Order: sequence, then C-alpha cells, then structure tokens
Amino acid sequence: MTPIAGTAIALLERDRHNDDPTAERHAKAARPEPPGGRTCAATADDVLAALLRLDAAQLSTQASQTLCEQVVAIIGEVPGIAAVWLWRPDGSGRLVAEETSGLYAAEYAATAEVRIDRGALAEGPAGRAWRSGMVEISDDWLTEPTVTPWRRLALEYGWRSSAVVPLCGRDGLYRLLALRSHEPGFFSAGPMPAFIRHLATVLGLALEQAEIGERDRAHHENLDRLRGLYRALLGQAKLLLKARSEGEVLRATCRRLVDSGLFVMAWIGLPAGEGHLRVHVGAGPGIAESSRLIAERSPAAGRILPEEAWRSGKLQFSNDRAGEAGLDPLDGFFERVGLAATAALPIRRGGAPWGVLSIASARKGVFTQEMLQLLARVGELIGRALDECDLKEQLRAERAAQSRMARHDPLTSLPNRLALSEHLPQAMARARRQERMLAVAMLDLDNFKPINDQFGHAAGDFLLREIGVRLRQAMRTTDFVARLGGDEFAFVLEGLAQTEDAEVAAERIRAAIEAPIALPEGTSVTVGGSLGMTLYPLDDADGEVLLRHADVALYGIKERKGPRGRCWDVYRPSQEKGATTTVLRGLLARGQVRVHYQPIIDLQAGTVVGVEALARIEKGSRLVYPGEFLPHLSVDERKDLSRQVLEQGLDDLRRWDAAGLRLDISFNAEPDVLMRADALPCLDATASASGIEPSRITVELLESGEFLSLERALVRVQEIRARGVRVALDDVGSAYSSLLRLRTLPVDKIKLDQAFVRELHGRPDDLLFVLTVQALARGLDCALVVEGVETADILDALSVLGVKEAQGYAIARPMPAAALAAWLAEWVGEPATREPRTLLGAYASHLEWTQTLRGLPSPSMLADKAGDAHACPIGCFFDRVGLHGTALGEAHKRFHDAVLRWSRRGDSYWPAATILRQRLLEAIAVSRNPAEAVAAH
Repeated sequence: MTPIAGTAIALLERDRHNDDPTAERHAKAARPEPPGGRTCAATADDVLAALLRLDAAQLSTQASQTLCEQVVAIIGEVPGIAAVWLWRPDGSGRLVAEETSGLYAAEYAATAEVRIDRGALAEGPAGRAWRSGMVEISDDWLTEPTVTPWRRLALEYGWRSSAVVPLCGRDGLYRLLALRSHEPGFFSAGPMPAFIRHLATVLGLALEQAEIGERDRAHHENLDRLRGLYRALLGQAKLLLKARSEGEVLRATCRRLVDSGLFVMAWIGLPAGEGHLRVHVGAGPGIAESSRLIAERSPAAGRILPEEAWRSGKLQFSNDRAGEAGLDPLDGFFERVGLAATAALPIRRGGAPWGVLSIASARKGVFTQEMLQLLARVGELIGRALDECDLKEQLRAERAAQSRMARHDPLTSLPNRLALSEHLPQAMARARRQERMLAVAMLDLDNFKPINDQFGHAAGDFLLREIGVRLRQAMRTTDFVARLGGDEFAFVLEGLAQTEDAEVAAERIRAAIEAPIALPEGTSVTVGGSLGMTLYPLDDADGEVLLRHADVALYGIKERKGPRGRCWDVYRPSQEKGATTTVLRGLLARGQVRVHYQPIIDLQAGTVVGVEALARIEKGSRLVYPGEFLPHLSVDERKDLSRQVLEQGLDDLRRWDAAGLRLDISFNAEPDVLMRADALPCLDATASASGIEPSRITVELLESGEFLSLERALVRVQEIRARGVRVALDDVGSAYSSLLRLRTLPVDKIKLDQAFVRELHGRPDDLLFVLTVQALARGLDCALVVEGVETADILDALSVLGVKEAQGYAIARPMPAAALAAWLAEWVGEPATREPRTLLGAYASHLEWTQTLRGLPSPSMLADKAGDAHACPIGCFFDRVGLHGTALGEAHKRFHDAVLRWSRRGDSYWPAATILRQRLLEAIAVSRNPAEAVAAH
C-alpha cells in the first residue's frame, strides 16, 4: 500500500460523512500490503514476456478452465498489476468471478457486489464496460465518482487504479477481465495501453476457442486457421510495442500474414488519385506483377476489392473469385498464381482513412465470420501501430528540439559550452586520424563592458548577436565557434597543416570583430578582442586541459599593456604558472574576490546564528568556484586568499552589527596554510583590526599535508583556540581518519559531511549515523553542524533528532552580503518542537524511540513505555495527520502489540518492527517530499 493511501482513507471518511451524517465515524483498519509486494511500473520487456507466455498457453491444447487459470495467473504476474479477476454474468445481472489472481482478489470477489443490469452497482467501470463493449480505465479510485460503492474496500487493499477489459467471442461480449494496481495512472502509462488493447482484441476469442475445442472437435481445421491468424495478430501486437518505423510495421505485418500459412499474398495499398490505389509494400509471390497490373488496369475491366474498400471505408471480401461476377481478373493473374479468395480492409491513421490491406488465399471459403473479425482487428492494430510511429516521431522531433536548445546559446544561436565539450573530443579524434593539427582558442572582447554600460543591455545584446554572425561567417565549414557566456567565445579550428594556418585564422577572427558596428540607434562602435590559442597534438592534453591552456594564453595576451603587434598568443607550458600568478594578482589588486555567505541556523531555537564565508572569483560575467582555482594556487597565494575572505567577512560582520544583526562567521583555511609561521600573526592582525570578538570567528579545518602530523596539528589548534578563535573540523565522516582526530583534537565544532544527509530520501537509515555522530559530539562537548540540508523534510528529521545547527539549500543558498541582509530581514524561524511534521521526520522519531527501548533494563519498563500506540512519538504524529486507519498505522499498532507480548511472554517483536520499518521506508521512497502526502489531510 502506498503512503498516499493514508490520505485516501482520510478523504474517503470526509466524503462519506458529507453524504451520510449518520455514517460510522471510524474507517475499518486497512489491510497491509504484503512484505515484498511489488508496485513497480511494468516495462515493455515485462509486457512482451507476458505476451509470449499468453501465446504459449493459448496455442496449446488444454481444457478451457485450465487455460483461464493460466491466463489470469500470467497477467497477475506482470509487475505493477496487484489483482486480476475473470468475471462472467450469472444470469441475474450479477457478475461472478470465474478466476482470480493476487492478494485479496478472492476476498474482494466474495465481498463486493458488482452488477451489470441496474442501479448504482451497475454504474461502475465493470457495468459501463459491459454495456459499451469498450475498455474502461480508472486512473485514480480516490477521485473517481462512479466507484463509490467499492472505493473503501479497494483503498483498504491499497488499490488505486483499474482497467476493465470486455472480452468478445463470435456472438459478442461474454466475459470481463478486471485488473487493479496500487499505483494511480498505472494502466494509462508506458506499455500498458498497448497491452490492454491487445487483451481486448484477442483474448476473448482465444478463450472461446478453447471452449469450442472442448465442445466440438469437428471444427479443428477452422481453429487451425484461426490460430494461424492469431499468431500473426500476436506478432502484430508485439510489433506495436517495439516497432521503430512505419516501414518496419508494414513489411512485418505482410510477412507475418503470409508466414501464417493462411494467405499466399498480403500487400498494403495507398491512394494514387481518383480513387485508385498503388502497391506500397507487400509479401508473397507475384507482388511485383500484381503491382504493375493494378497500376495499368482499366476501370472498365471490372471491380477491384481494395478500391471498393477504400471508397466505402468497409471490409470487402470474396470467398470465390472465379465464381463471382464483375471482379477484375487482372489479366488472368489470380488464376496463374492460384488465388481463390481475396479480402481488403481499410486502414485508418490518426483517425482518418490512410490505406488498404489486401490479402489473398488459395482456399475458397476461407473468410469465415471469425476470420473476418480477426482481420478487422489486424487492420485496427496496423492503424494503432502507425499512430505509435507518428507519436514516436513527434517525441523524437521534440527531443531533437530540446537537445538543440540545451546545446545552443539563446542570444546568438551559437553552440554553447555543452556543445563545445561534446564537439572537442570528436575533433581531436579526427585530427589524429588525418595527422593534422587542431587549434583550440578562447576569445574575450575588449571594451565590451563600457559599451554595454553606456548604451544599455539591449545594445550590448545586439552587439553580441552581430559578433556571433560575423564569427560564423569568418569560419570555414570545418571550424567550430561557441559562445561560453558574457563576451567569451571559444573556437575549434580543424585541418591545420602548419602553425601559420592558425595565425591566418586568428587574423580572420580579428578582422571580423574589429570592423565598426552600427547600433540600432545609429551610433557606430568598435570593439577589439584578445585571443589565446593552443595547438593539438603539439599540446598533447585532453579537451578540458586544452581549453584551460587556451585560457592561460588569453590571460597572457590581455596582460600586455599598450600597443600590441597582434591580438593573439599561443600557449607555452612556461606560461601557465605565470598566468596563475597573474590571476591571483588580479584578485588581490583589483578586488576580484567575491565572498558569498551561507546562513547557519539554530534548529532548536529557530534563529540564524552565523554564516559560512565562501570564496568566489569574478571572471568576466561568471563566478569561478574554489574547485576550479584552488588547485592552481600556491600556499602563499592561498594564505592571501584566506586573508581577503576573512577581511571582507569581518567588514560585513561590522555592518550587520550596526544594523542590529549579530552573527558569527566561519571561514575555510587549509591546514598547510595554518601551519605556516606567519599564519597566526596574520590572523591576529586581521581580527584585531576589525574589532570583532575572536569568539565570533570559527576556522574550519580540512585534513591535508602537514596536518596529518598529529602532534603539530594539536599544537597549532591549541594556539588558535588560545586566542579565543573557535576551531571546527569540517567534512567529518568523509574519511575514517577524521573520526580518529576527534579523539585527540580539541575542536569546538564538528561539521558532518553533507554526503550523509543529501540522499536521506534514498537511504533514511543514514539517520542512524547522524545519531551516532551527535552522541559523539555530546561526549566530546562539541557543537554539531550538519551541512547539505537540501529539503524541508530532511530539516524536519534533523530537528526531531535534536540536531543543534544546520546549513544547506533548504535554508538558503550562498549569497552576496547585500542579498543576505535582505534575506535576514525576511527570515522567520520557528523553535523546534521535536514533533515530526513529515514522514521522514516520523521515521527519525521512530529510530530515536526504538534506540531508547533497547536501553530499557527490564521487560516491565518496556511494557510501560510501549503500552499505548498513541503515546509514542510516531503514534502522536499518526494521530495528527490521520494515518492510524491506514496500512502504515496498522503496522505501527502491530509493532506495539508485539512489544507488549515480548515484555510479557518473551515473544520476539522484531518481525513486527521490521514490517513497520519497511512501511515507513516505502512511504518515504514514494514521494520526494513526503510532507505533501501529509498536507492533503
């Protein structure tokens, strides 16, 4: 039973009370879904496997009752189908179940009354299917108004959607096949519509054939023919599920009909104007000749059945062509090939006439009523298969359009960074095969920002579009140009025989961008550019490194002040260190370091207590993150970066203090930096100059380098703490060694690695690790901060566990100082109540409570603690949101009953505990935001 079933029961109670004020106020306890029960969606492979098994069962010689049992069992084993019934009228207007499959199916058949004649009990899906002869699909029994008489019982069993399939025999409708699933919308999704159409098309006749075989073996030859056509029909149903193209559908259909042994020829005709047809595709001997004769025939020669079927829109047949007057003999073709009977049936595509299927047999009288019914269904399946092909083509076109949007810049229509990352490895492979060079280049426009500031963003966009057009025109057909963002462009220039070819390409790029551009208001402007290149395979690196090397060369040329002989430069390995140093000098001298802040909240008090300062580098129009720039910085450079981050952070802290916003601040410092002799004097000077109390500053440490020397690390941490500055150990749990450090390092805070909470929806039991680390932090007298809290229900679970501090996207993303001030002004926090608000929070409370149970010293104390299912934390949660009447609530009650039995008689309560845990995990897994399931109450 899905977790939404709890909502279903509550809403059902509400509707029932509205309709009947005297109705009983408490729902019957829901039956739990069996452990291990499947609710997964069926795949096309699952459906095909079921079709193959149905094929084998229906084509075997066996009693009708045995066949019914096998058919129902096979369908019931399709993943996602929870229950199956084969219904038959009993003569009084009531449906009785001949066969059932699935848990509770027989119980439901014995309890529920379903009629097809009159009254409310005949207005449900089964009654409608019987009267209309059409498949009835109900996507959600929670909201379907016509299932009211049966809704409560179905929801108790966890059923949410249904399909009723009418089964027709030679004399019309005689059975109903009913299916149920735990999943809303199950029978309208994936391969299920095609599977249900197939059952409606062939299953009734197949079951009737088994009955006919029992009653009358004299029709054995006719049954063989029907089975032959059934095989072709089954193959067509499989093709409907797996066909990749229109041609595959049509050719395979004709071939299957011929291979059935019933027909000599089969072909598809399409309109050729003035009511005539042309052979489009076919199978069997004489197709080419018949195609020619049909194209050349004279209308005066007589009637032709395919054209009559096209004009009338109805199936046409002749069981004896030689004996029927008025048919065109096609110059004696039918006699030469030995064809005695023919039929033609129209095919509709997208609801409109499209073509005609024609078949011919060597036997007279082959087209019996049963055969014609099956042939009509062949035509229907062809039309559906063509509709599927059209839908797939539309989806392919939509995916292609979405793929293009994902890989192109919306402003200039040039390829973007993603397209560049996909194109570059292919271009490198071509260069290796052709033994030619390839240039990777990066371009920055000069003077673009002043133009954009002076004339506005609209003018800036116009200029970028014009530059994009010019760059495309300046490139050869083998070249590639992309816009990376802002005024940055990248190039991949292929087929270079010598380095001079790269210089020629660079000059073409320069000429394209430096020509004057007339803005829409008439002003003429000129921009320049700086271009960095690297040549592969002289620079024998992978694609990402080639782009970085081109960027290094770009920075080299941009640093050249004054007149330049040329606007481009080629990467040399000696440039990289100097380019990195140049970038760092830009950070220090031109103020390119941008500090963003992520709030840290006190979960229990509901207040913001601090921020973590995070370094960013502003490069053009984008921000560069630490993972990109830290590996290129020396220890000295990283020390200066940490100093800048701390200085900016403390300046912002003073401004927030003045505005009445008192916060603490933490910043990251690598141990290699802190181990330097001048690190502590720098920390002292920066903190002293700010006037901020040292106790409001926290240094976050990561293990690396000399920090692994425990004695030196211990001394340095003690020196930092002696100044009043706090120390936090970051990313605890990411490595075993960090847990070892906790025993000996005198830290003030532990920051739990975000990997342990980000995936709690998929691994709720990771909350046990949070409990363990929290207990460890309390034992060491350290504060615990949990990072990576990305959803509200994870925040709820941590609050329930009593976690003190947390940060993550569920609270706020990192933001600039100005944005943080605005965010703080709007922040409204609530103190934690330790009462769960979500299913994940309920699971957290359950884990904590069961930990308490395990620690009780005597069974009598356990009985006192667990005696009332409504008194435990999760029981109180169920009371608030109305889940006690669901399978989840029932599992919880059974858990408490088992605990009481254990305390009195020593019986194990762990099976019941396991079932409750499984129900909770299933409920959490179904919804990425379990709070929504609760909010519906």
